[in-house]
Amino acid sequence: MLNIPEIWELLGRFKDLCQSRGWQTSEHEDWVKIGEEYHNFVWIRTVHPLTFEKISLNHKCAVRKGHSYQVVDVAYMAWLFPQTSPDNLMQMVKENLELSKRIAIYDLSKVYTGKPICSKSNETESMVFQEFERFLERWGLEVKTLHGLSARACATAKRAYANTNSEKEGRDNRKIYVNLVKNSLDYPSYDRWVFENYIKERLKALGVIN
Repeated sequence: MLNIPEIWELLGRFKDLCQSRGWQTSEHEDWVKIGEEYHNFVWIRTVHPLTFEKISLNHKCAVRKGHSYQVVDVAYMAWLFPQTSPDNLMQMVKENLELSKRIAIYDLSKVYTGKPICSKSNETESMVFQEFERFLERWGLEVKTLHGLSARACATAKRAYANTNSEKEGRDNRKIYVNLVKNSLDYPSYDRWVFENYIKERLKALGVIN
């Protein structure tokens, strides 16, 4: 049986781990600082997609300094959902290259119903979020990546779809995009699939690669 603490306590224990690694944390907020970069955690029951997008694109958080607060830039932000599944938000991040570079999402809703599965969407380069995933695994959880196209693959596929110079090329580009979506390829699979099926010259003509 799972014995996972409540989300605020779980984050508290993770921050203790971060402190032991020499990373700066806060007693009052859920951020971790490495060098000059803030890695911020936001845990919430549910959020409207427009609110989620606005906060995620803002790249800001409040940091307590003595008896006042200072607004700082955030390098990376992780959203934690302990009660509701954020599949639509995960898909939003995957389809937005700017968001995917900075935003990670962890769906812990199954964990708090007794299933040791945490779905994630994390294409960031955050060392803190990578450590957080290892931390969850040490609690006996399986951290699984959401299936589907990565943001990078989506951007490339859309570029292929948009760069049409003729009706025939338009049909070829649509085939690329439709097959990618149908097969739910991640970026490595997409890369392999493209180069197995198209010669480089043809890809250049389609605008898929430079």
